[in-house]
Amino acid sequence: MNMSSGGVLVASSHEISTGTGLELSIEWPFLLDGRVPLQLVASGKVVRSGIASFALLLTRHQFRTTKKRIVVLDPPHADLWDQPAMTAAGA
Repeated sequence: MNMSSGGVLVASSHEISTGTGLELSIEWPFLLDGRVPLQLVASGKVVRSGIASFALLLTRHQFRTTKKRIVVLDPPHADLWDQPAMTAAGA
């Protein structure tokens, strides 16, 4: 993605027709006050389109606060869930 104040160039696996109106939601990489996640919501029209990308001329944009997301990448002791339970007789 390549972004400026007036437009966004987006890599895409689908060809989008010129003139198409779109709304984008982008997770912003910086936190508000160092703790609140932000999302950029922008809308506009596709002004240039290719096989692998399209350019969106922005007509409106705003930042919105979002809920904090909890992502568990590697749960502790995940391998224990894959093992059969041991019983007192089998231990």
